[in-house]
Parts: sequence; structure tokens; C-alpha cells
Amino acid sequence: MKLKNLFASNLKRLRQEKGYTQQELAELCNMSTTTIGMYEVGGRTPSFAIIELIANKLGIDASLLFNASEY
Repeated sequence: MKLKNLFASNLKRLRQEKGYTQQELAELCNMSTTTIGMYEVGGRTPSFAIIELIANKLGIDASLLFNASEY
């Protein structure tokens, strides 16, 4: 699995596990819902700073967004 796709699927799974909608996570990260949605389908690639921000807002280590053990 490509790293971009791994990030996308993990972001969606972890967001849902934490009980956030795309809109709620977007608001926490001060970005648009469309941007979160694009990250989740692999349509956009976030910077390292954005990855760290998202992980921080989800209360997880950023490495979990790239964890392949679930697959």
C-alpha cells in the first residue's frame, strides 16, 4: 500500500474511532471540511506540520497515521 493511501485510510479510521466527524476535526485544526475529506481519500498530501497538528488534535502519536499493522 502506498504511504499516501495508508495515511488516508488511517486518518479516516482514527478520526472515526475518536468519534469526530470530518467537520469537527476540520474545526479543531482550523481548516475546511473539504481539506480533511481530501486527505482521507488521498486527493491531497498534508505537510509534516499538518500531520503533526492532526495527530495532536486526535490525541495520538503521528506515527499511528502511518501504521501498517492494521493491514
